[in-house]
Amino acid sequence: MKRRRIMVVVCLMIALAGLLPAARLSAQGDLNVWGVVVGASPSVAFSSVFMVDDQTAWAVGEDRGRGVAYRLDWRDGRWSVSFDQWFAHPLNEVVAISASEVWAVGDNGLIVHRDTSGWRSVEQPLPGATLTAIQMFGSGEEGWAGGFLPPLSGPDYPQVVLLHYQHGQWRQEPSVSGPGSIEELHFTGQVGWAAGDDVWRYEAGSWVQEPEPFACGENFPCPHTLNTVRAVSADEAWAVGSRHAICAACVTRPYVLHRTGGAWQLTTVPTGSDNPQSRAAVTGLSFNRDGVGLMVGWYDRGYDPVREAFDARIRPMVLRYQQQQWQLESLPIELGALSAVSMEDSSHALAVGRSGLILSYGYGAPPLPSAPVGRSDDPQALYVEPVGHTLRGVFRGYWERNGGLPVFGYPLTEEFTEINADAGHSYLVQYFERQRYEYHPELSGTPYEVLLGRLGVEVLEQQGRDWTSFPKGDPAAPHYFAETGHAIASEFWDYWRSHGLELGDPGVSFRESLALFGYPISEPAMETNSSGDTVLTQWFERARFEYHPDNPAPHKVLLGRLAAEVLRARGWVAQ
Repeated sequence: MKRRRIMVVVCLMIALAGLLPAARLSAQGDLNVWGVVVGASPSVAFSSVFMVDDQTAWAVGEDRGRGVAYRLDWRDGRWSVSFDQWFAHPLNEVVAISASEVWAVGDNGLIVHRDTSGWRSVEQPLPGATLTAIQMFGSGEEGWAGGFLPPLSGPDYPQVVLLHYQHGQWRQEPSVSGPGSIEELHFTGQVGWAAGDDVWRYEAGSWVQEPEPFACGENFPCPHTLNTVRAVSADEAWAVGSRHAICAACVTRPYVLHRTGGAWQLTTVPTGSDNPQSRAAVTGLSFNRDGVGLMVGWYDRGYDPVREAFDARIRPMVLRYQQQQWQLESLPIELGALSAVSMEDSSHALAVGRSGLILSYGYGAPPLPSAPVGRSDDPQALYVEPVGHTLRGVFRGYWERNGGLPVFGYPLTEEFTEINADAGHSYLVQYFERQRYEYHPELSGTPYEVLLGRLGVEVLEQQGRDWTSFPKGDPAAPHYFAETGHAIASEFWDYWRSHGLELGDPGVSFRESLALFGYPISEPAMETNSSGDTVLTQWFERARFEYHPDNPAPHKVLLGRLAAEVLRARGWVAQ
C-alpha cells in the first residue's frame, strides 16, 4: 500500500487539545456590531481604506513588497472582496471621489489614479519621495499629498514633502519644509491640517506650524509620531499616534491630541489593557459629520504576573468617540493589528490591518469560517466531532487520499472563499492544522485540482524572517537542493522521501514528496515551537519539520501546525 489511508473512526478517536476555534459571535439580528470580512489574501498588510458610500469601499496596502488595491462591495447581505491591481511599490493611502474615480499614493513617489479606463501612474516632481497621505477635492480638480524624502545616508534626516495638485499637475509646496515627515493630512472647507513629526495648519492660502504639548507630560519631551489627523470643524481637530518615552521601563503608548479653543491639548484614551507596561498605539482615525469618531490601533498585555512572562501578542483596538468621550468597542477577534478606519456615517464603518484583516461595523456579525458548525445532513460529508467542522467533496477526497490526520491535521475552518494574491483570483479554500487547501476548478480532472499553500514561507514572513537571507548549506552535503541552497537534515530525510501527494506514481516518488512539502528553505537549527518546545527544526516551502528524539519511532518527526499559526495571527482560533 502506497501510504496509510486514515479511517474516519481512527480520526475521531485521537485526542484533541487546544484546537477549538474562538466562537465569540454576536446575535445575527444585531447590526450595530463589528464583524470580520473574509476574502482578502492573508499576505496583505492593508494601510488605508476609504468608504465611497455604505456599499462600496477601496483598500490599499502592501503584499510581499508590492502595492495592491482591493475593492469592497456590499452585495446580497455580505461584503464581496475583489482584488483589483498590483503596483510596483507599496501603497500607503487611498481616497475615492466615486466608485470608479480613485487616487492612491505610495513608496518611491508613486501616485496612481483610477478612472473608468483603469489605473495609471501620475507624474510628480519628487519621484524618490515616500508618500503617505492624499486628499482630493471636488471632482478631482485639486488635491494635496504629503510624505517625506528618505535620507540619502545614515546620519541624515528625512525631509518633509508636501505636494499640491492644480490644473492637472502636482507641484511641490515650498512653505512646508525641513527635517521630518508628514504622515497624514485632512481638510474641512478652507481649513486643513498636516501631521507627522509636527503639526501644520492651512488657512487663507498658507501653512503655519503649530505648537504641541509635551508628548510625555509637562516639560518632559520624548520621541513621538502622529500617524493621522482629522479636522472636525474649522477650529476643532484630532491628531493621533504613539509616543516612546526615553527610559528603561517605558513603552510605546498612544499619543492623542485634541485641538479646540485655538490650542492642542494632550488627551488620554483607554486601551485594551490596564497594565502600565503594556504597549499600545493608535494608527487610524475617522470622524463623520455628526462629530462621532472612530480610532483604531493595537495593544498587547505586557507582563503577566500569573504566567511570569510577557504577553506580547498584538491585539486589535477600536475606540468610539461620542458624547465627548472615547470608549473601547467590543471586537469579534482577539489577535491582529488595525491600521486604518473609514466611516460613512455613525452606523457604517470599515477598518483594515495586517494579515488581510478587514472589520465592518453596521452590517451584522456573520460567523467566522473557524466557528464550529453542527452536523451536516449531507451523507457524503464527514463531520469531525472534536473540532465541529465538516469535510466534503473534493477537499474530503484529497484529505483522505494524501495522508489525512497525521499529515494535515484536523480541519480548523469550513470551506470559504479567499483571494490568492499571486493569481489575483478568489478560490475556495479550507484551513487544516498544518495546511491550506485551495480548489482550482480550471485544473479539474488533474492531480493539481487542489493546491497547497506555501505556509512555510507565509509563516516565516509573518514572523518577519526572510528565508532567502538564511545561511546556505554545504553543496557537498547529502540531500542538498541547489534550487534553494539547503540540504535536508538526515533526521528528516526518511520522512520527507516517504511521504507525498498521490499523483499516480509507483511508491512515493520525488515529485510527490516535493508537491507535499516543497524544497527546504532553511538549514536545520534548534528553535522553540509554538508549544514552547525547543527542538531541531527545518523549514520547507509548505511545512516545518520538528525532531522529537524522545518520541516513539513513528513520531520522532512531527509537522508544525503552520495553518493554525496563520489563523491564530488573524485571531480566528484560540491558543
